[in-house]
Parts: sequence; structure tokens; C-alpha cells
Amino acid sequence: MDDISKILNRTKFIEPDIIRELKMFIQEKYKEEVQIKLNKDLIIISSSSAGLINSLRLDSIELVSQLKIDKKILFKIS
Repeated sequence: MDDISKILNRTKFIEPDIIRELKMFIQEKYKEEVQIKLNKDLIIISSSSAGLINSLRLDSIELVSQLKIDKKILFKIS
């Protein structure tokens, strides 16, 4: 029986497309890094920058329409 480290080393964790697209959108427009969590019906975008999160809130309509997001988005200052 394999131990957990061997199993994890063989497993490739692939980032979902929506997370990659969101990170690229934010990086291109704001030149900032964010943390993104994806749940069944919720996307959580968090950053330590309050200014960035507020700018993302204001641009959320553009974000949703450009990336065709069908989940609720929660912006979080961490």
C-alpha cells in the first residue's frame, strides 16, 4: 500500500479554467495577484488590498460578462 506522499506526488492538480481566466483578467487589468476559491455555486476572490477589491466590485459587471461567469462572486478583503 502506498503512503500519502507517494500518492500526492503522482497526482497532478489542475487549476480549473475559470480560476485561470479570472487570474489572467485581474493580472492584465490591475497587475495584482489575488487568491481565488471555487465552490459549487460561489467564487471567492480575496486580496489584502482593499482598493483592489473595491475596484473589482465596481468592475464586476464587466468581469461577469467578459468571462461568462454563472456563479455568484464574493469579494473578500483578507
